[in-house]
Amino acid sequence: MGKITKEGEVKWLRNTGSTIRDILAEKGAIAADKQGNYYVSKAISDKQSKLVKYSPSGEEVWTKEIALVNDIDIKNDKVFITGSSALLILDLNGNEIIKGESIDQYGEGNDILVDGTGNIYVAGFYNINLWVSPEDRDVALIKYDSVGKVLWKKRFYGPIGSEYGDGLALDQENDVYLTGRFNGDMYIDSGFFTNGTDLH
Repeated sequence: MGKITKEGEVKWLRNTGSTIRDILAEKGAIAADKQGNYYVSKAISDKQSKLVKYSPSGEEVWTKEIALVNDIDIKNDKVFITGSSALLILDLNGNEIIKGESIDQYGEGNDILVDGTGNIYVAGFYNINLWVSPEDRDVALIKYDSVGKVLWKKRFYGPIGSEYGDGLALDQENDVYLTGRFNGDMYIDSGFFTNGTDLH
């Protein structure tokens, strides 16, 4: 991990891993607050991550173990996290404020965004048939209000293989743009896409 200025100058680098598990961990995320502190996660198991807050100079401020983290957003002095917990909100000291409703027992969030009014959006996947077909996953898109109450959920699914929600963007009207992956037909509330390989 490192800090590079907008001119491309490397200010410092830090080695945050010390074991083979650390080095090979696939899941991780990073975000910075307005004070220049930043928050880094790395997987320590299939369902758990270590979240560390660093100062602007790269010194560790605090660390805690939480459910697996796939993405972090910081708004209004709060840390918004998605992963094996679809929505987890912490204060800047790492204290849990809100834990939102999960996607399902085995689903995960992959991306999280917060709009200007405090509503929260999570993209990820449902895994409702884990014991029957572990790789049969469906796209999940969820909107929460500012206190973690679900406002609506969307499921996108197909007849073949798995579908994933991977990334989110919001425009000035807070309309949601979603990207992800699917094979064959993709069914949604108003119809379906045919012979697709990408969801945009």
